[in-house]
Amino acid sequence: VEDIGITLGRALDKALGETVILGLPAGAVGGLAAAVDFTDAGEFERRDEYGMLRGAYGAGTLGASAGWGVGLAHGLAVGAALKGVQQTLDTARYAAYNADLGVLWKSVEVPGLAVGASWANLGLTRASWALAGGGRVGASYALSLGGVNRLLVAAAGEIQAKGPNRVNLGAENVIMSMLAVRAGYLLNLNDQGLSGLNGVTAGLALAGRGLAVDYAFLPYGELGIAHRVSLTYRFIQTAAPGGAQ
Repeated sequence: VEDIGITLGRALDKALGETVILGLPAGAVGGLAAAVDFTDAGEFERRDEYGMLRGAYGAGTLGASAGWGVGLAHGLAVGAALKGVQQTLDTARYAAYNADLGVLWKSVEVPGLAVGASWANLGLTRASWALAGGGRVGASYALSLGGVNRLLVAAAGEIQAKGPNRVNLGAENVIMSMLAVRAGYLLNLNDQGLSGLNGVTAGLALAGRGLAVDYAFLPYGELGIAHRVSLTYRFIQTAAPGGAQ
């Protein structure tokens, strides 16, 4: 973690989500980060065995995590995170905790190239509602197109033993010193059974004087559309929008 920063995120739809992330450098031991997130899935109709409406019930998720990362030699960095989550469905509550491990390599010979891998949810919780574990791997390449115009392309994949497998593709073009345009595609390798527009994503970012605003458009077919807005502030450094820095 090179900067001290805080990020606030909100998903604007019928379901509302709030995320707060704080990261700061920790000298020789690397960097530290903490996050809290909350999701309110809204209300659902409650019906009896005869189909009669009997009020409504709610559902939501509350989670927290703490992470650490450190840079090693030759562009290599490693990190780990501990996290806990509580989900509610009507009067039922489910709680679990777990850990993630990750590694990142930034090439010295090929500037702009980065490769990362992680394993999410190491299986610390031994319960029927344990969080699904999975491996992720990704790579990105940033290059200058002249002046302030910079392009970042990225690809990633995720495999879960008892969950969805997917491939993510994305690109970001910083066309001005304060503006970035983004586009992506999410390919689900498992049939989700969704009709309508899904998989295609888009976004914009504005940044200046340490403050950045990010917007993402995420369609989920017949389930609707999610609009995600994030606000990031860097206390130490200012940076151009996006990852092509």
